Amino acid sequence: MENTVGRDRRVLIAGGGIGGLAAGAALANLGFRVTILEQAEDFKEVGAGVQIAPNGVRALGTLIGDAAHPMLQYMAQGACQALEDVVRLVDEVQAQPDDIPAAFSAYAEGRYRRTARVQFSARQLIEVCQVGGVMAEVRRSYFSQRSDEQKFESLAWLYSDRAGEKFQ
Repeated sequence: MENTVGRDRRVLIAGGGIGGLAAGAALANLGFRVTILEQAEDFKEVGAGVQIAPNGVRALGTLIGDAAHPMLQYMAQGACQALEDVVRLVDEVQAQPDDIPAAFSAYAEGRYRRTARVQFSARQLIEVCQVGGVMAEVRRSYFSQRSDEQKFESLAWLYSDRAGEKFQ
């Protein structure tokens, strides 16, 4: 059975990164006619994402991936957050197929806290990872006293959307 949420409406996606390609595929699966614009001649790593101010979001409709929230490398979450964006965006479009601007707003409202937490956690890791001398000794001592379970549990929030979930 073909999904017709998009009812043959057009979507223009600027950027053929993982977020753009995943969003294009997901929205095409919902029945949207998708065009992806990419300025690079071929698909390869070409640099970091850019941040676009709120006025850009109003003009473009919505942003996903690095355009919405460029990630620092310390949590290794750039592609993961782009894919989470796509899942959330598709969920919101399916929930409000007749009001795409409202779906985009709900998507943005639903994502900013999580992406901010990932970014904040990455910034904290900079302070932990890029130290020397006495602070490096303190770091080694602290982490050597934590069990593997404690280390895993400190990241459980990143890999689950269920509060208090434990790794098995």
